Amino acid sequence: MKLNPFRKKTSGYYDAIKAKFDDSHRELDTTQNELAKARAEYDKENASYQQIRDAASCYALSNTEKQSRQHKVVSECFNRVNQLESDVSQIQSRLQPLRRILDAPQRYDETQATLLRLVEQHRSLAAEHNKTEALITKVEKRAVDAETRMVAETNAASRQMIATEGDFVVPESLTRLEVELRLTHASMVNLQQQRDEVIAHIKELPAQIKDAERDFIHARAVIAEIDLHEQLMPVMNLFARAAATRHQNSRRHEDEYKFNIDIPHELLESARSELAAEVPSA
Repeated sequence: MKLNPFRKKTSGYYDAIKAKFDDSHRELDTTQNELAKARAEYDKENASYQQIRDAASCYALSNTEKQSRQHKVVSECFNRVNQLESDVSQIQSRLQPLRRILDAPQRYDETQATLLRLVEQHRSLAAEHNKTEALITKVEKRAVDAETRMVAETNAASRQMIATEGDFVVPESLTRLEVELRLTHASMVNLQQQRDEVIAHIKELPAQIKDAERDFIHARAVIAEIDLHEQLMPVMNLFARAAATRHQNSRRHEDEYKFNIDIPHELLESARSELAAEVPSA
């Protein structure tokens, strides 16, 4: 696919996102380490406060100055923990959209491979189903033929048995037909079971293919956004100038951080056709 930013010369958008992610992740690691220390400090100071309070209770004393000081220390530690937890949450919120962009190329490759595998599996099972149906038809014809010959051979043997005055020997042809008929029926059962298993697998695939297609389309959309930003960065100054001058000219355009562009109909139709061709069908 043309959209993978690793397969073409870029303007540094993806690299800038990665650098921003790495910086934020280092900040997260540092803040989480500080949070772990702050929690340990809080647990320690809170345990000391509980000891002081329990001791005062045993001696029926009111709040001592030591207890008040320790309570203040515990409160400061508690506030420190709360602040660091908030900082961690905010950093994680910043990381989430960045991770979405960084994971997009690998996600695209994985979802595309999954979709292709499922579609190919559906085609393979459909071919196997057709082949099994053809074999079943062939075996059915052979069974009908064997049953017809079995009736004829049985009637002939019966007449021979009646006409024979001495010991009767079952004709070898009749024995062979009986064995053939049993084998034919056994083959029919096996083929029908095989066909039913294939049909069961085929019925499971449409939902799996639909889910895989949805995941692929989502991953492709992120890749397309990355590619768009890569190509737009060199001309972003022109967009900024157009947005700023439009805002200065008409204050009704309050959001000067956005500049909408109309896409020609023929280009959009062409893009839709290309996108449709990229999604394999069973």
